[in-house]
Order: sequence, then C-alpha cells, then structure tokens
Amino acid sequence: MANLSSLLGTLGLALTGTLGGTALLGCNTVKDAGRSATEALETDITGRVQDERGEPVAGMSVRLYGLLDNTEFVEGHDVRSGRAYIDREAVLASGNTLATGETDVDGSFKLSAIPNAFLAVVAKEDCSPAFAGFDEATGVLSVDTLISPNFSGGLNFEIPAFKVTCATPPEVNEQGNADDAPAFEPPPSVVSCDAASCQAAGGTCSGETCVKPGCTSDADCQAGQPGAFCENPGDVARAACHAPLPGEICPPAAPQGWTGFRVTDISGTLIVDASAEGKAVATVPADGVVRIYGDYGGADKPVFVQVQSGGATCANSPPRTDFIAVKAQGGALLTDKGGFVELALHGGYQRVQLSTSDTLGVGERSYVVEFGAPCAPPAHAFTAILTWDSGPEGSVDLDLNVWNSRKKGVCVGHQQEAWGRLKHSKGPGPEVFESDDVAQGPFTVKVQSFCGPTGAIQGKLRVIRTLRGQLLDESFVFTVEQPGDVAEIGVFAAE
Repeated sequence: MANLSSLLGTLGLALTGTLGGTALLGCNTVKDAGRSATEALETDITGRVQDERGEPVAGMSVRLYGLLDNTEFVEGHDVRSGRAYIDREAVLASGNTLATGETDVDGSFKLSAIPNAFLAVVAKEDCSPAFAGFDEATGVLSVDTLISPNFSGGLNFEIPAFKVTCATPPEVNEQGNADDAPAFEPPPSVVSCDAASCQAAGGTCSGETCVKPGCTSDADCQAGQPGAFCENPGDVARAACHAPLPGEICPPAAPQGWTGFRVTDISGTLIVDASAEGKAVATVPADGVVRIYGDYGGADKPVFVQVQSGGATCANSPPRTDFIAVKAQGGALLTDKGGFVELALHGGYQRVQLSTSDTLGVGERSYVVEFGAPCAPPAHAFTAILTWDSGPEGSVDLDLNVWNSRKKGVCVGHQQEAWGRLKHSKGPGPEVFESDDVAQGPFTVKVQSFCGPTGAIQGKLRVIRTLRGQLLDESFVFTVEQPGDVAEIGVFAAE
C-alpha cells in the first residue's frame, strides 16, 4: 500500500469532498449563527461488542481516535513507511481521543463525534482489546478500511461488531485442555544406523543403534551415530550406546541444503554461527529473544525451525520437539519481520535445528544450536508458547491471552503483571507467557486471530509446567478461520 504520508493526504481530500468542501484536518471551530462548525458536523457513531460465544459484553470502554492526529499509531512512528502496521500498544496508551463511551447491557454503544478519519478500540480489564479501522487481511492501515460514513438516513457511522475474548473459562477435560485444542503428538522420529560411520567409530549396527559396548561418555557413542548417548557410562558390564530418543534433535553428519545457520540477538549482534560445526553451544540473551538466520540452497519452499526442550539424558525432562513453519525464499528464511525467524526461548535447555521436514531425522537438515546448560529446566514455573502457520502471504497474526484465577489478564496492550508477562511477536511467533507465581493460577488460556486472510490457520500452544512433582511438556493444536476467531485452549494449573 502507499506510505502513510500519502494515506493522510488522501484522507484529507476524501473528507473535504465528503462534507461539502469543509476541511476536517483539525478541531478548530467556526461560529455560524451561534453554532460551531464542530457541533454542526458531529454525528452518531454506533456499534456493538460481543465475546467469542456471541454474548454481549457490557462495560467495555469505547475510544475513537483521529488518525490525522495520531501518526504514532504506525509501528516505529515512521509515517513514511510503506508497511503501515497498526501499533496496538500505542493506540491503547493514547488519550488523544475524539470521543469515548461505554457499552450498555446488550453490548451496544452510541457516541457523537466529528467524522474525521479514525480508528476505534474497545477495552476492558477481563477481556482482550479489539480494534476497528485497519485492514483485517493484512494488519495495515488502509483508506478502504478506515471507518467511513453511511449516508442512508443521514450522515452516520456504524462500526461492524467487535469480537473480544474474555476470562470466562472454557469446559476442559482432565488434562486441562478444551475441545478447541486437542493434544498434539509430533510424528515419531526416524532413527537409523549408518553402517559405515558406525564401523569407522569401532561399533556395529544392531537395528537402529550403533552398538559400542563399554562406552564411557556420550561422545563415544556420538562418534558412531549422531544423537546417540551412553547408558550407564563407566560400568564395564552395563555401559552401552543407545540410539537417540523420539523427540531428540540430532546434528547430521553433514548439513544438506543448508549452507548457513546463525543466531543473533534482536540488535543483530552475532551470538553463534553453526554453519560449519555439528553442535554449537550458545548463551541465552537477557531478554530471551533471538533471531534465527538460515541460508538454503534449494528451491523456494516451506521449511521448519525445530525447537526442542529437555533431552535424552535428562531424568525429569525427556526430549520433546515442536516445529515452526516458515518459508525459504531467495535462499534465506523469510517471515513478515524480514529474513529471519524471531524466537523466544524459555530460558532452560533447548536445541534448535533448521529442516525441510516436520519429522525429526527426515529431510535436509542443518547443524544444531544448543542453548542453556544440559537438562536445565525452564527459567519459569509456568511457560506457554504460541506458534502458528503464518499463511501464504505471511500476514497472519495471532494473539495469546492469559488470565489468572481472579480474571486479571495479560494480553497485547497489557503485557506485564506482577504474576506474569507476555512476550508479543507478529507471525509466526512465538508469543510466550511466563509466570513464577503459580499460586495465581489456574491460568485460563485463549488465542485470538488479529489479522490475516480468511482460511484455516493452524496454531499450536505448548505448555511447560510442574504439576504434582512432575515436569509436564504438552502441546495442543487448534484452528482459526478468520480475524476475530477465538480458540479456547484450556485452564492449566501448576505448582
């Protein structure tokens, strides 16, 4: 779309023509027969707010904003940007409104204001905010989608129904998840023993395992089979190599397709380069957010960032890997943010690999980056990680919403509470919720689609927590069809 400077100019001309040549680029009033131009041009703005179950939501605050007076509503405050994404944090923080009000018992509102070009937002403590006046398919400001007047029955504005998601807990099963979000189990790993590599390391293949009796360390086994580990090391009678477990990311003998694999912090400072070594060890930055860069020599195609927690030798945390679907285009990873994937780490032990398959051990795979000390638990008592399919145009944006047992919420626009915080990111995520105050639970978790084209978009929520002395690492999948749709994930307790 055109840059925002052009957008503002176009809006000025459109509004001037719409209202009989009267320019509405400010709030100056001109007295005419004792009545101001402002009063003469005010009109009714109406709308309605409902939750994901179609129920009206009373007590929602309603705010209308003049876009011409709030150019900071563009992310980065760059009015010359050609990618005019609405900055929801800036909108929610702004008091520079044209009009305000509140929904009544049937979720309806009626306000009066000058019909300047504007955005609208509704908000309430126990519900997510909702916005109107942007392009729901792309998430950007658009002349065509800004709230515009309807001349039937006089000059008036009707805002399409807002859909919000609120703290009302969903019905859940014994595991805590709702029907909207069934449990997910990744495809089983494909594990094999390469006879030549195994023999060169002094072992022999037995089924999927490179057998080397008397191993003293994992390194002894991994020399013959990537990802293998030594059971009972140092015990002459019992020590033996074991093939990698399902869910374990393993470095290949040599990468195929991938010629580069680098990790930086969000400022672009290199943390580690795993382009040329089988397993590179990296330090988690203070904010827990990294950027993954990959150079791919094959044709443009969907690829996957594999993210593992736990490990084969971790007594209380067996390996589990999920997959973030992205695109390889023009020889590099590509997301809506640029030529990288932004990844929020949970602060414990994790492994990351690039692959052309969502099954471990299959496809063209990069080397591996390892974060954190081996078998270190997540840094927080309760962690929820949201990822999703970014869609064919990369414009899908989902929002994670979490409430405590007192219906206090953490969401986009209110990302920090004493009991938990949200790390928000545009598609394909991840968005991460972290809490150390599990006494505030159980936590109600829902996901809402903010923008994107109509069509089935699959998301995944990974919940890592301790319950009854056991570390649980579970994933749940869900589907949303269009902007505004809500998936009720579940209600999860932790200790």
